[in-house]
Amino acid sequence: MTLSPACAPRSLTRPMAAPIAGILFLAVTFGILCIVPAATDIPPAGAELVYSRPGHRWFEDATIFTGISSDAKWALIGRRADLELISLASKKADPARLHSAMDTVDQAVFCGGADLLRLGKRGTEEGWYVHLEDKGLTLVTFRPDAVPVCSSDPTVSVYFRAGVADGGLSLGNWKERKRIAVPGIITGAAFSPDAKYVYAVSRQPNAGSSLVRVEVATSRVLTLARDLDAAPGRSPLSVSPDGTRLYLSLASQKLPDPAERQKPVAARFLDIYEFSLAAKRLRKLVSSSVDKTNPVEIAGYLYWGQSTINESIAVIPSEGGVARELVPNAAVPSWRRDGGQIGFEFGDWRHADWGLNLDAGAIAVDAEARPTASPTVVISGNHEDFPPEWSPDGKWIAFHSHRAPAAVAAYDAPGASDDIWLRRADDPAAPEVRLTNFGWEVGSPSWSPDGRKLLFSSWEKGGKPGVYGLWVTTIDPETGRALSREKLPLPPEIHSTEWAVWSPAGDEIAVEDESGPSERTLWILSAEKIDRLISYKSDTYGGLDWMPGGKTLVYSALQDGRMQILAIPRAGGTPVKLSSDLAGLMHPRVSPDGRWIACTRHDARQEIWRKKL
Repeated sequence: MTLSPACAPRSLTRPMAAPIAGILFLAVTFGILCIVPAATDIPPAGAELVYSRPGHRWFEDATIFTGISSDAKWALIGRRADLELISLASKKADPARLHSAMDTVDQAVFCGGADLLRLGKRGTEEGWYVHLEDKGLTLVTFRPDAVPVCSSDPTVSVYFRAGVADGGLSLGNWKERKRIAVPGIITGAAFSPDAKYVYAVSRQPNAGSSLVRVEVATSRVLTLARDLDAAPGRSPLSVSPDGTRLYLSLASQKLPDPAERQKPVAARFLDIYEFSLAAKRLRKLVSSSVDKTNPVEIAGYLYWGQSTINESIAVIPSEGGVARELVPNAAVPSWRRDGGQIGFEFGDWRHADWGLNLDAGAIAVDAEARPTASPTVVISGNHEDFPPEWSPDGKWIAFHSHRAPAAVAAYDAPGASDDIWLRRADDPAAPEVRLTNFGWEVGSPSWSPDGRKLLFSSWEKGGKPGVYGLWVTTIDPETGRALSREKLPLPPEIHSTEWAVWSPAGDEIAVEDESGPSERTLWILSAEKIDRLISYKSDTYGGLDWMPGGKTLVYSALQDGRMQILAIPRAGGTPVKLSSDLAGLMHPRVSPDGRWIACTRHDARQEIWRKKL
């Protein structure tokens, strides 16, 4: 990726306006704001596509979990609601085999050839199940958050706990296990072909990764490499059939400075490397401008999984119609209250720098929702920034941010926040005011019509992960100072409030509730009552908004494999489908005059590739 000479000096902590021309976008680079071409994936030379399926989820589609059976006849792709077992001969899913003798299956790995180790429910029991010759389907003593790895020996397996610091490896047979201490957070593991060793990738405090070897017989741990530029979340690896090489995914061979990770656009995608166990050296095998994960060698071929995502801000007429793209490489729109600007977030979905690089911009539009100027950067700084939500009087912007005082190396690094912030709308150099201090995966804020209150959803630190509650923060509209905060009481039938928006009159709140793994429900909350409007299929953050006047709501639901935009009367009734796009449309936001719906246009594919070694 070559930097354009169109660069201007800027502060690392405050944005300056800069144009984005055509398909060009923005990158923050060592104090310089530069325009660079958007990344376009070109398949590696000699690579062939093995399997592809369309995606429909927002950020979830950027990550991919794959597994290939030892005979390369079957593949696992996805997890939870989108988990599929695929025949690579027919390219068709086999749900009957995946769910055989189980009620639900959330996760699975190949365990001894094409046999499956599955996480799910069977009757009243839930956990990891394996098929044993003498006992049939058996519940094993793995923790629910276990990431299991099987060996060539059917009596030996290992698991590590996802995201747990110093959790170590749990090694043994299906009945008895021993814990082997491995420093850091283990992100991947694999057995040697003879099951004598376990190789593991472990995340270090500096967000680099170590590569270690564990001797099964003695539990001895040997560090093979340090400061690897791997993904800090999950970093699967594998061992060559002859046991001499490891395959793993890295963004580079040198750990970057944390400031490099904050760049919205950067050539830092995961490539596939070979690690020679004899020479202790890395060699790049596969490179392209997309993250490649889950590498494994089978019968002379190197297989891997990857996701390709094309996102843009688009608009459709509020009565329905064809989506028209406005801003490439952007998502999650918002409107300035006079209708003159649309806000958005932008940045690559990079596994190695997950979330750190997202910034927020805006584009000026006319009454026909057509651009009148090039997009500009509105919010930029260390870690994740989401789009501006303009106050009714236009003086303030509120936004969700993980703002950190210095560049951080990982999404969950110490010093980063996860809260609602406030800033003067037209002064990029104005101080950013932190309104909350308890947030955890906070949603975008919604202003009350009088501009005195902000409504937002959030997990709660110390609470249950994945469960959203609703909060209201009252501010002084002159100074921006937070005056009070309250958590809204919710009835037990509302499970997790992913999105919430104030009605135009301010007397009601519309809520999108995660009522099930693949289901969402729209609720209307007021001081007098709670109304359930509709339940629909969705397993991502679809979003919702009110039409002016408060008589209609728009939302995004899964229709024929794609997220599309629908409208439903506030009083209830039959929803009307407003879009039939070939890509997914989500995060609908209605223009102040009610003529347009801005949305995220999301076109994603999850794929399995291979290349002859």
